[in-house]
Amino acid sequence: MGAEVKGLSLAANTTPALFEQLDLAQNLSHHIGDIREAELVARLIASWQPNVIFHLAAQ
Repeated sequence: MGAEVKGLSLAANTTPALFEQLDLAQNLSHHIGDIREAELVARLIASWQPNVIFHLAAQ
């Protein structure tokens, strides 16, 4: 639908990871990191300038 998707997540703890199996890296921009690092999150949000944020870290 034309959305530009970006994500922040911890490194996958499984091999292979579903992210890799679905080859999602080709469809979105992602950064490996921890949302508990406020400075990292602030920097990414400032550079990405998102219209909408989905917080799914509890998943």
